Amino acid sequence: MRRLGWGIQEALNAPLDQVQESVVDCGTCPVNILCLAGRGGTGLKFRCCGVTVVLVTGLDGADVRLMVDCTNHQFEDGGRALEFELCPLCSHGAVESELLWPHKNARWLPTVHAKHSVALRLASCRAALPDIRKRIARDAEIGERGRVKP
Repeated sequence: MRRLGWGIQEALNAPLDQVQESVVDCGTCPVNILCLAGRGGTGLKFRCCGVTVVLVTGLDGADVRLMVDCTNHQFEDGGRALEFELCPLCSHGAVESELLWPHKNARWLPTVHAKHSVALRLASCRAALPDIRKRIARDAEIGERGRVKP
């Protein structure tokens, strides 16, 4: 467990028990004060599983998009709630983004209040990896063929 959750690739490469041991509850959540105060929300809400995205500052001073995997969060939406069907975790968009642009400060925070277990979440993302890699390779090939040669 890293201080602010897991990088996507980091979680996919970690042993399941290590990720499971890192699951936080309200008392151990690194953003619990923001949650309890109803602050820090981005307005992104996902119907599929309740994940929300919180913007925080990492230890290095960089902005971090923390995907809080929790159905019990109290983050405000700043009056700009945007509801989406599928979150970046359920849609595997976070996995694809990580493969295309590694280490872009998107992190996943598994909690005891998550709709899906860590085992199910990781199994789903790991199962999607081959298809995502094929799609990325195909898109890169199409992009290369479509380029005009000087």
